[in-house]
Amino acid sequence: MTNRYNVEAVKSRTNYMDGRVSGPVILDSILERGNITIANANTVGYKGQTLGMKSATFAVNPDIDVVNLGDYYVQLAASDASYTYEACQGRPVVTTVSGTGGVAGTLVTFGNSLMVTPTATENTLADRVNQKNHAIEAVKFFAMEYHPVKVKVSAEANVAVGDALTYDVSSAMWVKDVDGTAVISCHVATADGEYVGALFGPHFAVSQA
Repeated sequence: MTNRYNVEAVKSRTNYMDGRVSGPVILDSILERGNITIANANTVGYKGQTLGMKSATFAVNPDIDVVNLGDYYVQLAASDASYTYEACQGRPVVTTVSGTGGVAGTLVTFGNSLMVTPTATENTLADRVNQKNHAIEAVKFFAMEYHPVKVKVSAEANVAVGDALTYDVSSAMWVKDVDGTAVISCHVATADGEYVGALFGPHFAVSQA
């Protein structure tokens, strides 16, 4: 059975499991910043002892002014098989806007530490996701609501990040909708009954290179 995760960055005590009563959609999200390099550093500590320490560096280090985070926009990350709802623990995956990927929201926080600091350099996306080696940031999405939904894929196409969804009454699950825009999946799914996080009523803006 797939877990359901509450990833609301600002949680409501009156509706704790399923989200806000009102207000913006602010979610704890994975900010994808590429490979992580681990380097050793020696620090002189108490009584001149040399202390071995490790530092983590992302491949992507955007120049962001934390005083004006509302000026820094994000888009849903390009779909990848690793981005399942369970592996991401319900969190959407975003990147800073580039090219024509569109605008999904803005950063609310930046510079948070890794969820789990790797012990060695991570060069694959799958390893970073599975081992939870990624930065978690709060993101304000341009949408009305975020909710986990079960999807049906056996008689339809698999669901990818960014796919539109429509509700299938006969199965009581959601399916891929090539013509829809009102509900957008934030995760991938390849089996019936899997959850994906879905943005309801998203208002994504177009971007250009």
